[in-house]
Amino acid sequence: MSDIRQTEKAASSGLTRRGKILYEVNPSVMGRSFRTRISTGKQTRGGSAYMIASNTGEVIAEGTFGFVEESEVDSEKFVKVYLDGIRQYAQMSKAGAMLFEFVYREISGSAAKDKDTVTLNYLLAQRWKPDLARRTYERGMTELLDKDFLFRSVAADVYFVNVNFMFNGDRMVVARAYRRAGSSSRQEELPLSNPQLAPPQVAP
Repeated sequence: MSDIRQTEKAASSGLTRRGKILYEVNPSVMGRSFRTRISTGKQTRGGSAYMIASNTGEVIAEGTFGFVEESEVDSEKFVKVYLDGIRQYAQMSKAGAMLFEFVYREISGSAAKDKDTVTLNYLLAQRWKPDLARRTYERGMTELLDKDFLFRSVAADVYFVNVNFMFNGDRMVVARAYRRAGSSSRQEELPLSNPQLAPPQVAP
């Protein structure tokens, strides 16, 4: 059983829609820790460089200079797809691959950065691809759900994105938001589209 499926009791509402579990929080984030990204902080003189954990600022190691060429990426088109996601994508049907492209486009861009939810429905898909048949849309969406690219939320047409497969932004931002929420199922930093599902927090 996958780690994601093991979190179902803690993360699900106990409800289903079309045979799929409805989640109150993203099961791909709950209880997860992600790899710490390492950045190199260089001194202008002296020949020393330090490896620093980006989330804590802790100095991990000291070494010699290293030079890395960085290029700016168009934020309107860039989404990270991780190895597990590539493996699942390789097994998709034509309908599944088509709907993956639709989801990819929907979670791209600065407006979707660091968000783990996406709004999807047939009408939105038709705007992207006018000749898309409803049956193709439904087959593709079912495949994305079956392969854990997406999870149904308790809000209609709102899906959680599996951040282990693909994500636009920094997954640590999402993980920290969930940890701050503690045992509560409410996500103040990552609200669903229906504000009634996220009641205001009462101060202790």
